[in-house]
Amino acid sequence: MRMESSVFKKVLSTIDISKMAESIANREVSPVYSFLDSGASMDLQILRQEGPTRNDKLIIMYKEAKRSEKDPKKSFENEGVTAKKVIPLITRDVEET
Repeated sequence: MRMESSVFKKVLSTIDISKMAESIANREVSPVYSFLDSGASMDLQILRQEGPTRNDKLIIMYKEAKRSEKDPKKSFENEGVTAKKVIPLITRDVEET
C-alpha cells in the first residue's frame, strides 16, 4: 500500500516525522517504526489474515524527530507531541480463481 492520502501528504510536506503503525491481531504492518524526511514517501506493507470482511483502519502516529536521533522506536519515548491520523482501510471478499 502506498500512502497517498492527501491529508497524510500535507503532514509529510510540513515536518520531519517518525512514523509508527501498530500491528493488530490479524494484521501485520511493516515497517512499524521508521524515520521519514519532509516531502518524502515510503511504501507501507499491510498483511491482513483471513477473517470476516469489515472496514478496518490504520492509525499512523507521528512526531517531529531530531536529526541526531538514530532509533525511530526510541524517538517515541522522548518528550514531544505525538499526533495521529486515521486512514480507513476497506476490505472486501474476493473469490480466488
